[in-house]
Amino acid sequence: MENIDKVKDKINELLAIVDKIEHEHAKQVRDVKVINQMTFELLTDFKPKGYFGGGFGCSISFPNGYQISIQCGSGSYCSPREDLASPSMYNTFEIAVFNSNNDFVTSAFVDDCDTGQVKGWVTRDEIIDVIGDINLINK
Repeated sequence: MENIDKVKDKINELLAIVDKIEHEHAKQVRDVKVINQMTFELLTDFKPKGYFGGGFGCSISFPNGYQISIQCGSGSYCSPREDLASPSMYNTFEIAVFNSNNDFVTSAFVDDCDTGQVKGWVTRDEIIDVIGDINLINK
């Protein structure tokens, strides 16, 4: 009976350690999400669109000649697919990536880009990854 009690105590110790690890992991995930949101907001300078029913758009040009277009609104492949009051109200965006010759190269940076031109319903985290990948390309 004494051995069973020792095993139970060890199991409880291990469960407490797992609980602590899960708590720390959840905190780290929250921290990464906050950092990504701040990064997204710093990198993007959305302007209201005057076409396709409204919404917002921005474009980032890179020293290597590449450019990314990020769009949201009722005329874009985003969620929600509506004209909202602020870009911060959107969960996903439509993106297009162009090389230095202004050719669409979106499919080189994201999966499932059927047309090769634009990719819809892209999260902020995915956009940050694409921006990082574009930055790695030399002229």
